[in-house]
Amino acid sequence: MYPKIINGPGGVSVIQEEMERAIILATINTLPEESREILFKQFKSAEVVKREFTGVGFYTDYKISREAEPVSGLENPLSGLEKDVFINFEGLDVPAMCFVWMEGGYIECLECKTFTENWPEQIKDFQIILKDRPSDAQTH
Repeated sequence: MYPKIINGPGGVSVIQEEMERAIILATINTLPEESREILFKQFKSAEVVKREFTGVGFYTDYKISREAEPVSGLENPLSGLEKDVFINFEGLDVPAMCFVWMEGGYIECLECKTFTENWPEQIKDFQIILKDRPSDAQTH
């Protein structure tokens, strides 16, 4: 089971933990195959060290065992070559965007934020959405 929660009891729902896990696994699955195996192994050793709710989203900080191999050659924040990761649930008009941040080749932080609403106090169910990233030709 991963990640292990070490920030103590209270406040964080099981659905929050499941959602965070699903977002990170979906993000890893969008990456090149050679990076996926390393990141899956890293995430199995993950411990949550801090969660901060900002009102429009959250940050979850992780501690990854340094016995796990670091990954190289990926941009920060982690994103797939062709997909961005969003989360949607009741109460949002527009899905929230999610970012996985790296430090020194290790997963460090998950950030999710809304664009138009406040983050709800309670989430009952969620949906992961993968959206095609615009190509350079589309953005210039």
